[in-house]
Amino acid sequence: MEHSTAKEIKKHFSKEEWNSCYKVAISKRNVFDRIASYYYHKIKLNNINKNQYSALHNISFKDYIINNMYDKNDNTLNYITNDNGDVIVDYIIDFNNLIPETKKIMSSILNLDIQFIDYKKLPKKNYFELYNKKMMEKIETDFKNELKYFG
Repeated sequence: MEHSTAKEIKKHFSKEEWNSCYKVAISKRNVFDRIASYYYHKIKLNNINKNQYSALHNISFKDYIINNMYDKNDNTLNYITNDNGDVIVDYIIDFNNLIPETKKIMSSILNLDIQFIDYKKLPKKNYFELYNKKMMEKIETDFKNELKYFG
């Protein structure tokens, strides 16, 4: 599934249409969590289809970070800003609070009472345990604007 940026979506609307819409992005996610999750997702996909991410064959998470194998352009700010760096969405849902924040938007903006199916989540990994100091510093450098904006 392809993720579109707000800037790409905006091209399909007139200025008046865009300004009249309430724009929501589901993208605020801890960068360390996101990069580790992407790595393990790609490893899982590679185990299914050996050619999909063949460059990751026998690559450790540490090597993935140290050797710049992650996408430095996959920065949350790139999804929600225009060319000038201005945020062009009205609300950013925190990925870690997806259900409560979605309920809040549906209730306050659309006046809908949405019920979500309750499901049991697998225990969440503490991705910080995967990083050593050098790896963390590298991510902090590569994603400094995102970390500064979202904290």
